[in-house]
Amino acid sequence: MKVSKYRIALFSENPDVLVKFYTDILGFKEIVKVNRTGEYGYGIEVTPGYKLWIAKHSEICGFSKEPFRVMLSLYVDDIRAYFERIIKTKQITIIEAPTLSCQGISGEERLIGSFLDPDGNCIQMMQMIEN
Repeated sequence: MKVSKYRIALFSENPDVLVKFYTDILGFKEIVKVNRTGEYGYGIEVTPGYKLWIAKHSEICGFSKEPFRVMLSLYVDDIRAYFERIIKTKQITIIEAPTLSCQGISGEERLIGSFLDPDGNCIQMMQMIEN
């Protein structure tokens, strides 16, 4: 089996709110909006070659009931700058402020922080520590 690409899909009762968070706060780029019978959503570019699909789904209602079952993990270059933007939104729940992790493991030390997006999905950010 050969996998040629993959995409993460976040389904929501209100993808318009979710897409604003991912574009306006996290700074990802909206690359497509689909609005046709039976399909409504947005293609978001997280970084070149990696996309996120945020779309309406008839079986989704309200906030994520198990926000830690699946986490979107993003490796970033400045975790503190992202958290400053997130904190300013005031409606986002911070789970863990950036904290040093994997101390003493050469090449693996990183800052890790996590928060919930407007639908209650857990996003984990990591910044590798250069030695």
